[in-house]
Amino acid sequence: MQDAAREIFRVEDFESFSQWLRQNFDTYCAPGMFDEGLAPGTVEALTGHLAREIWQFMPLPGNHFKPRPLPKLKPNDPCACGSGAKFKQCCQRLTGNFSLTLESEQVWVFAIPALQEFGLLEKAVASRRVPLEGLLEAAIALFDQNQLRKSAALLEPMVALEQASKSGSLHDYALNLLCNCYDALGFHRKKRALLDTLVEQAPKSILRGGAWQRLACILMDEGDDKAAWQAFQRAQRDTPHSDSLGVLEIQLLMAGGRLSEIPPRAEFWRRQLLRAGLHKDDPQVDLLKGFMEDPVGMMLQLSGAEELLELYRWIVQQQSTEVPPYQLEELPPIEGPDGQPAPAAMLIAPAASKSVRSRWAKVCPLYPPFDSVGHGFEELDPWEPELFDRWMGVLSRYPTAWNDIDILDDLAALLLDEQFWGDSAAQQLLERVLRRSRAIIAASVAEDTQLPWVIAENRPALRALMRLVTLLNDTGRKAQAVELSEWILRLNAEDNHGLRWELMDAYLKGGRDKDALTLAQLYDGDIAPQTRYGKVLALFRLGDLAGAEAAVRDAHTDLPYVARYLCLKRIRQPELDEFGITLGGEDQAWFYRDDMRATWDATEGALDWLKKLARSLP
Repeated sequence: MQDAAREIFRVEDFESFSQWLRQNFDTYCAPGMFDEGLAPGTVEALTGHLAREIWQFMPLPGNHFKPRPLPKLKPNDPCACGSGAKFKQCCQRLTGNFSLTLESEQVWVFAIPALQEFGLLEKAVASRRVPLEGLLEAAIALFDQNQLRKSAALLEPMVALEQASKSGSLHDYALNLLCNCYDALGFHRKKRALLDTLVEQAPKSILRGGAWQRLACILMDEGDDKAAWQAFQRAQRDTPHSDSLGVLEIQLLMAGGRLSEIPPRAEFWRRQLLRAGLHKDDPQVDLLKGFMEDPVGMMLQLSGAEELLELYRWIVQQQSTEVPPYQLEELPPIEGPDGQPAPAAMLIAPAASKSVRSRWAKVCPLYPPFDSVGHGFEELDPWEPELFDRWMGVLSRYPTAWNDIDILDDLAALLLDEQFWGDSAAQQLLERVLRRSRAIIAASVAEDTQLPWVIAENRPALRALMRLVTLLNDTGRKAQAVELSEWILRLNAEDNHGLRWELMDAYLKGGRDKDALTLAQLYDGDIAPQTRYGKVLALFRLGDLAGAEAAVRDAHTDLPYVARYLCLKRIRQPELDEFGITLGGEDQAWFYRDDMRATWDATEGALDWLKKLARSLP
C-alpha cells in the first residue's frame, strides 16, 4: 500500500498506476503462493480490480487531498481486468471479493510516508484533510522507525494550545508520544516548556490533564515530592477518569517510600477500571492486581531491571529470618558530650559469618570504604552481567549473608550506584537492606552503650544507619529521620558525620525549642552555625533574651558573617569552593542562611532583634 501510494502520487494517473501494479504484482506475492499455477487472466483480474479499490480511497494532492473515485463499472462496460469482455460477462461476479473496506485513517497511514517523500506533507496538513487518527498512526510508525524528528513534527500541531478545548484521548496519546520523542532526542527543556505552557495557559481539558500527569512524573524524578503530588491532584481534577492515573499514583507512592499505601490504592483503581467496563484480564487491570500483591516486584518487572529483580527475590526469601544478635567486645568507657563516662563496645560478627564473608570478599566488586559514607568502585560496572552473576551467586548459595552487617554494607553501596539514582524500586531494595542492618544493631546493643566510629568494626553499622537517615529525609519521612538521628547520636556521641547539625535544624523547624537547646548545650563550642545560632534561636523563642544575646556574642567570635547573612533580605552569594567550606567563612554563612533564614523569619521579632544586636557586634 505504501508503494502504491508513492506510485499514485508520482503521476496521479489511474491507467499508469494500474499498469504498474500489474507489472509488479509478483513482488508482493509470498514465495510459493501460486505453485499450483493460475488460470489464464487471473493476475489481470486481481490487479485490475485491486487497482480500482486502492485508487478510490487514495487522497490525491491534485484534488486537494481528496480521493477521485472512478465511475462505477456498469454491466456493459469493458471489464477492468483488460480481457476485452463486458464486465457482466467477466468479473462482475467477483467484485465482492475485491473490497478493501479501508478506513480513512488507515489510508493516510500509507499515504503520509509518500507525501513526506515528495515534500507534500505540510501542504496536506495545512489542507485540514488529514484526520487526527491518520496523523497519529503515521507518527507512531515514524517513531518505531526511529525517525524521531519527523514523528515530532507530526505530533506538535496535535498538542498545540489551541487544540486543548476540543482535545480527546488521541490528543493525550499524541502528547505522550511527543514527550517520548523529546526524551529520545534529548530535548528536555523543550518538553518542559511545552508542559508548562499547557498547564499554565490551556483550559481544563484532557490535554491539560495529560500535561499535569507528565509534569508530576518530572517533578517526582527531580525529588520535589510536594509539587509532584500537587500536579497529580490537578491531573485528577482535569481528567478524573483517566486510565493512567492509578499507575501514576502508585509511582508517586513508591518514590515517597509509602509502600504500605500502594496495595489499597491499587485495589481502588482496579475497581474503578472494572466499573468503567474493562475486563478482569485486561492488561491494565492485571497490572494493578500485580501492584496489590507485590508492589516492588511489579515495579521491577515493568522496568526490565532483571538484576535488581533477582536481588529483590533473594531479599524477600531472607527477610523473614530471625535477626541474629552480634557479640559485643567491651571497650574502656568513653566520655560523652555531657562529660560523663559511658560504656562502649565493638561489634563482633557471629563465627558463622566468617566463611561467607571470605567468599564474598573474593567476588565483591568494591574497594573497602574510604570515608564515613562511601565505598570505592572498581572501574568495571558491578552490575555488568558477568560480575553480577559472581556476587549474586555467592548470595544465592549462602543465605546467611543476610545476617552480616559488612555484606549488607556492600549491598547498600551497590544499590547506591549512580545508575539507580532516582529509581524508586532500587530505593525500596536499599531500604530493606538498611533496615536489616538496623534490626541487627538494635538486637545487639544496649540503650546506654556507645559504638565509637573510631573503631573500624563499628563503621559498617553506623554507616547503614546514616544512609537510612538520608533515605528517610529524601522520601519525606522527616519524623522517622529525626527519631533515628537521635538514636545514632546516642550510639556515637562523637558524631563524626555532623548529624547534630541536621537534627538541630529539624528541631527548630518542628518547634522543639527545648530539645534544640539541650542539643546545643551538649555540643557547646561546636564551630558550626547550626548549633551556635540554633542555640540563639531556641533561647529567643523560650524567652531568654539575655541568654540569646550572650550566645550571639559568643558565636560571632567564631562565625563573624552569619548574623549579617541572616539579617539582610537580599545578599549576593559568595564564591563557593567545590572542595568544601571555610570554617567561619562567608560560604558557611551563606549555606546556613539558605537552610534556615525562612525559619528565623517565621519566628516573630527574631530577625529584627538580631539586626539591632548586630549593630553592636565588632
